[in-house]
Amino acid sequence: MAERFSEALLTSLNQGLVRKGKIFPHERRLKDPFRELIDDAVFHGATLKLDSTSGRRKQFVLEYVGEQTVSPTNVILPFNSWTAGQREFTPMLLGLYHLLPAGRGPKKTEIQWAVLEEPEMGLHPKAIVAVMALVLDLLARGYKVAMSTHSPTVLEVVWGMSRLKGAVRAPELLCEMLELPSNRVDILRTAERALEKTHTVVYFQHRTNGRVVSQDISNLDPGSPRRQELEWGGLAGFSARASDVIAKSRS
Repeated sequence: MAERFSEALLTSLNQGLVRKGKIFPHERRLKDPFRELIDDAVFHGATLKLDSTSGRRKQFVLEYVGEQTVSPTNVILPFNSWTAGQREFTPMLLGLYHLLPAGRGPKKTEIQWAVLEEPEMGLHPKAIVAVMALVLDLLARGYKVAMSTHSPTVLEVVWGMSRLKGAVRAPELLCEMLELPSNRVDILRTAERALEKTHTVVYFQHRTNGRVVSQDISNLDPGSPRRQELEWGGLAGFSARASDVIAKSRS
């Protein structure tokens, strides 16, 4: 499966995914609001390109266009000078291009699952929210999504979606939460379809004897008597302790 995906990705890069070397922003890849979230949170106005000017071998670069009105100065940054978030996000972006082709079509029939392993790596919380917005599109198109995470932001989005189900204007409120426009029919429909899906949150705890114990904490209930659910598998534990300590200092 991984080999087929790599081959498909390489074919896409060579046959139309890249237009004049430009990978992002690409007007035919992803919906406009998703592109705007990614640009604001990850690339900050840069163009992601495949550049071969330095030799036969193509390489990823980020191009920033200067703001001088007379003679704009372009700054080209090679991959090794990018931020950690830009380096981590780019392969995920290419994978999402493969799963979310242009148009409003359904998922690729040969692929059932999209697996995202710690998508928050190197990313600012705002960029993590942008990733979760893209997860809505995966769900809306019919993919099953499995994620491993150490980010409370990811669980906050899952918790918010679970609480919005059945609420009045739930799709609009979900769009508001993720900073997506709620006045576009296609984005509202994406949010609506994503909210129709069910979710399961599992906490994995490693024991000293080598065993791994799992607990279902899907409710993410902050009032749960179970510590692991209360603290979202430990991801919200420090925040709760800090609040308690500050409250004691005021008493």
